[in-house]
Amino acid sequence: MIGQIVSHYRILEKLGEGGMGVVYKAEDTQLKRIVALKFLPDRVNNDTAAKERFLQEAQAAAALNHPNICTIHGVEDVDGSLFIVMEYVEGGTLREKLPFNKIDDAIRIATQIGEGLHEAHSKGIVHRDIKADNIMLTSKGQAKVMDFGLAKLKGAMKLTKTSSTVGTLGYMAPEQIQGGEVDHRSDIFSFGVLLFEMLTGKLPFRGDHEAAMMYSIVNEQPDPIEKHLPEASSELRHIFNRALEKDPEERYQAVHDMVIDLRRLKKETSRVSREFAASSEPLSSAPREIDASSRIRAWYSVGAVAVLAVAALVFFWPRSAGELNPDMKKTEFRLSLTEIGYAGLSRDGNFLVFPAADANQKWDIYSMHILDQLPKRITSDSTSLPIGWTVGARISPDGRLIAYGRFNKATRVMDCCVVPFAGVTSKVVIDGAGSSRWRPDGGCLGFVVTAKSPFEFWTVSPKGTDRKLMFKDTGGKAGRFSFAWSPDGKSVAWLRTYARDSLDADDYQEIVIHVLTSGQEQQLTFDRKHIDEVWWAANDQILYSTDKAGSTNIWAVPSSGGKPVQITTGEGPDLGITLSYDCKKLVYSRIRTIGHLWRAFTDGSETKQLTLESHWNTRPSFSPDRKHVVFQRKPDEISTISGIYIVDREGQNPRELVPPTAVHQSPIWSPDGKWIAYTSQAISTPADSATLCVIDPNSKAIRRLLINGSPRFWIDPNTLLFRRGAQCWELNLASGVQKPSLEDSTFAVPVMGGKYLCYSDSRALTKGLWITPSQILPSFSHVRPKLLMSPEELGVFNILTARETSVLLYDDRGTVQKVFFPTGMRERIHGTFPGLNKNSWVSVSYDGKEMVYVQNRLDSKLVMIENVFK
Repeated sequence: MIGQIVSHYRILEKLGEGGMGVVYKAEDTQLKRIVALKFLPDRVNNDTAAKERFLQEAQAAAALNHPNICTIHGVEDVDGSLFIVMEYVEGGTLREKLPFNKIDDAIRIATQIGEGLHEAHSKGIVHRDIKADNIMLTSKGQAKVMDFGLAKLKGAMKLTKTSSTVGTLGYMAPEQIQGGEVDHRSDIFSFGVLLFEMLTGKLPFRGDHEAAMMYSIVNEQPDPIEKHLPEASSELRHIFNRALEKDPEERYQAVHDMVIDLRRLKKETSRVSREFAASSEPLSSAPREIDASSRIRAWYSVGAVAVLAVAALVFFWPRSAGELNPDMKKTEFRLSLTEIGYAGLSRDGNFLVFPAADANQKWDIYSMHILDQLPKRITSDSTSLPIGWTVGARISPDGRLIAYGRFNKATRVMDCCVVPFAGVTSKVVIDGAGSSRWRPDGGCLGFVVTAKSPFEFWTVSPKGTDRKLMFKDTGGKAGRFSFAWSPDGKSVAWLRTYARDSLDADDYQEIVIHVLTSGQEQQLTFDRKHIDEVWWAANDQILYSTDKAGSTNIWAVPSSGGKPVQITTGEGPDLGITLSYDCKKLVYSRIRTIGHLWRAFTDGSETKQLTLESHWNTRPSFSPDRKHVVFQRKPDEISTISGIYIVDREGQNPRELVPPTAVHQSPIWSPDGKWIAYTSQAISTPADSATLCVIDPNSKAIRRLLINGSPRFWIDPNTLLFRRGAQCWELNLASGVQKPSLEDSTFAVPVMGGKYLCYSDSRALTKGLWITPSQILPSFSHVRPKLLMSPEELGVFNILTARETSVLLYDDRGTVQKVFFPTGMRERIHGTFPGLNKNSWVSVSYDGKEMVYVQNRLDSKLVMIENVFK
């Protein structure tokens, strides 16, 4: 219809199509204005009932005249095509704005929506389909309620019996779902759901399918708002409690009452915001920008280095280390948040920003004044973080912006984002950027590209433009990375990873000073130890985290070279260094990854925590009699080695089976309990060099099989299934004969007495979890494989070890389902599994009655040291 003239309306473009109409943008050639025309779809144009509903929408909306409701100009019928002429709204739907970054913004828009609904209800009109798609936001931020296609006018005829449950399922009130009487209080329930979504980006009721969603709305309590929004006030919680009551008699009885509460809440949040702004402006008493004279003074303060920069032979003349203050003061921040990443101090040392996880393992950026120690969340682009990953945040030198890393689930790399300190919408500056840092003048960000070999150092403007490659680290290899800008921004202290020099050693890091203009370099450290973080202080000391003395602590060395001095002591690990410009305040993160072992009955009847110590335990496996659990343990945070350990089923008598002298991992108990298979890999060797081993858990006698691969499953006491690259193999321990199992990119386990194979397939065209009769049974040759789990579900669920009768699936919310062989029928296990999510490592006992899994978490503390140097 584009370009046609209908009546006196020229059709310009199609705007959208819904269940009750097609909407076009058009020009009213008589009144010379832009309007929107809503036509009945061709497929129902001859349906009398549909036309009646269409006219009802026009009758309902035309009776309304309010700035928060889309205006209806009239209804016309041209050649049997019925259409409504209505106000054209320049803007987009509310859906495009969700979730709001600030509570105050969401409340402002919600108040407008409530006022529009109040106008409709006062005219006896119930909308019955309140949702984000039916709210338009103009370019000036004005909300307009749209699409009264499901509106019920008091006194009008009931269109059909089924119309009582027409509406978008996730927003429906319980009485709508149950086919009961629908009135204005049903709109209030839907409005409450919409408000929840505006603040969190999620619906308060969940379900994997329509029936589950309907059950949740009718029978279950909504998700608490504080679960998604920890800073939610008691007033906000009260609004949700009243709006989402199951019984209409217990809800707000008028939307106007809800609007009053929203206005009161908006006043309160605005007052709190003004108080915080007053207390945090300015961030620094120093000038917000470093002028040229300041840079000149800074240069002359290290004039000796500047002069020597011209003379390459003596450029890096050694100096003595900065003298430490024996009276330095250490303070550990007492915060309610326990999973915290690397922090960043403001230039004056008064404000701190850091990434942290809430109770739902969603990471955002928080800020706080170091005196009140009250974190305030300033981003709402929550993301989960794989266990073992760490993110950081840094404040720009002028205190206005924060650069931080955000994990991208799709690409599984870090994106560098920038957000104003005030906390409005963040912006992705560069994707796939690691360790972004502000140059001291604030003009750009430096970042490391780790997707390429060798690693590359780039700069980018805070707006994401003007990207420049500064250098490639051709002298190092892939590994840990970090860098720090020199005070004048002309050099960087670069963390370079070197390959091990023996099979018993590990890759190690050293700090190298790299001059950006000339490419000239000088190595500062020579310890052949792990280094995690680097910071170049304004007094020309290089601070870094290293395990050179055993534990990971913070050390300092002059940028011109010299003898390092140790700043922190203790078991650590002391990571994530940030320093104020005057070098008087040092903040670091003490982070430990903890993996607690839990066992649970697969019927959900009982769970028990087995380990309490602060160790990183992973990859557990039950003994056949379920009396013991074997697992892998890392000795500390930055070490790459691990050992094999055993604990009783009640968590008693933990003992070392294989010491952590290499990467010993993936232990699996044999069905007769006589052996434990695991893989052993020399430190820093390629992954395909891992060797299969078996060990007697009683005598600790090790039998090295001299076969590359990683154990996956014991088929019987003498046959081990292992993976090498993309291929699975079967190994006969007695004869040493090995043979391929199925095809590349598949992993198969015999089930139901060997009559069937349950296999996962990672190939593009056949991806999924399947079950098929075993090939050795000719009577089953006519039966085709059955899909148990689709490729889409593979992104949601993890698969536990398949056993004789079923396989268990679990998702990121700890939901566990049992899938039965060979029918694929599913049963949800109703139980609580503390800490179970997609980052958990889980194993099922041989009889399928119990599982053992890992509850992963970070134990993080922020520590501040004042007056580090004399």
